[in-house]
Amino acid sequence: MSGILDGRTDPLDDACEEAQTVERLLHLARAIRFLNEKWNVYLLLILDAEGPQRFNALRDLCKGPFGGDISTRTLSVRLAKMQKRHLVERRSYAESPPRVEYRLTPEGREFTRSLVQAILILNRHMAEEYWNDIDPAMRHTIDRGKLSLEQRIHDPAQRGHLLRLYRSLPPVETRPRGEDGQSKDHA
Repeated sequence: MSGILDGRTDPLDDACEEAQTVERLLHLARAIRFLNEKWNVYLLLILDAEGPQRFNALRDLCKGPFGGDISTRTLSVRLAKMQKRHLVERRSYAESPPRVEYRLTPEGREFTRSLVQAILILNRHMAEEYWNDIDPAMRHTIDRGKLSLEQRIHDPAQRGHLLRLYRSLPPVETRPRGEDGQSKDHA
């Protein structure tokens, strides 16, 4: 009966704690993988900003924010995965012709609001001064996205959508700069 009585931990307790740690890490890995899959974050932000959308309208709204369009198959797969995770629900209406809409669930709205808060925090701490630290390939992708957005803002059909999406996002916070161009935090 040594171990418990003399103050040492029980190996069973250690094994349970280790199993819980592994489980938490797996949950974290799944969440990161979900956020990293192309289109997932963008789809959530669109559904949050635009409200319920039909499949083809959603596909049209996904005209590549960073170049390229989402394929019908990819959109179907992404929406199905989000339904499985209870972030998005599919509503069918008994009409002629049949109508199907996708909308955020309460969990999806909560997740998206948390995501927007995370974006706000990242923007606050990763302002313009970090631009030179970004991988050149990522800078190229961001520049392509800016070009795509500049072109799309002149398209009347896209303009309204982009403005609604823009208004739904938190502002990019930059730190005040001193005369030398450095942020005042670093002076």
